[in-house]
Amino acid sequence: MTRHHESESGRAGPRPEPYWPKRPGFSIAYWFLRYGLEFLMRLLYRVKVEGRANVPRKGSVILAANHLSAFDPPFFAIAFRRRITALANARYFDSKNGWFFRGMGQIPLVPGDDISRDLAFDCARGLLGHGKILGIFPEGNRSLDGKLHRGRLGVAVLAREAGVPVVPAGIVGTFDVLPKGAKRPKVFRRITIRVGEPLTHPSGRAVDDRAFTDAVMASLAELTGQEQSNTYTESRTRRAEPAAS
Repeated sequence: MTRHHESESGRAGPRPEPYWPKRPGFSIAYWFLRYGLEFLMRLLYRVKVEGRANVPRKGSVILAANHLSAFDPPFFAIAFRRRITALANARYFDSKNGWFFRGMGQIPLVPGDDISRDLAFDCARGLLGHGKILGIFPEGNRSLDGKLHRGRLGVAVLAREAGVPVVPAGIVGTFDVLPKGAKRPKVFRRITIRVGEPLTHPSGRAVDDRAFTDAVMASLAELTGQEQSNTYTESRTRRAEPAAS
């Protein structure tokens, strides 16, 4: 369940509830949607996961992925047996598909909004504190040109504060299936998810957040073969280099 809040800038968005690991109805909805989604996606696409063993079977971890398409989160969810709770753009929760994001238990985040970021990060830290998996797209928004854009610092901040490793997961093929702006997805295409080795924040100090974020992005570039860009995915001005979604 989400509640709405209004920031100082006047922008409203869903307010995430504090993470609570034992909500039976919430869990039932997630697994019902997750396995229904897997059946549909594997029926329509050829999904291959490489390096799945790099994701630990238990314990807290952050899965960081590139972001090329609205189809990235669904493929991300079915690639691993463990439950993944991801940070997601808050606008999706108020869309016609908002029921899906709420049912999957994703954490809403308004890009560029400090209050929303703090609330979302509180939920993320609670989730990691309970030994769960957090999914994050460090680019913050979908790539329009297929390049891998500069990562935002949220992945490093959460890894440092929670003291957990980051596992890079490169998604290949979704840009062709449903790039941003496309109205209908293409089917019967191959989707590959390549999982790299865990990365650990080098010092636990904020001064190294940028270097660690760049290391995560470099690993994703190696996994996907994407050309790297030194620009962010969004052109609008932000008050500070923010978290991720």
